[in-house]
Amino acid sequence: MIELSIYIIATLVAALLIGWVALQVLRFTTATKRSLKVTHLKVLMPRKDSDQDERKETSKDFKEQIGLMEQLLSSLNSIYSGKIQQRVF
Repeated sequence: MIELSIYIIATLVAALLIGWVALQVLRFTTATKRSLKVTHLKVLMPRKDSDQDERKETSKDFKEQIGLMEQLLSSLNSIYSGKIQQRVF
């Protein structure tokens, strides 16, 4: 009777270990496939056109540039598709 319970416990532990390894392999392959689909974007800030623009540099200009960047990031976020599969992995 004791030998049977040890056999059952050993089988359960082995099954859990195999399941855990399979899950790790699945996560790794999914992450690898997803990383191959990544697109890198290069965002450039406009340079100052004239000396007058360089002298006029104020905190208002900085806030305008921050506002433009915020719009860009929100536009990029709206492109993202939130499928169930992507949320799980």
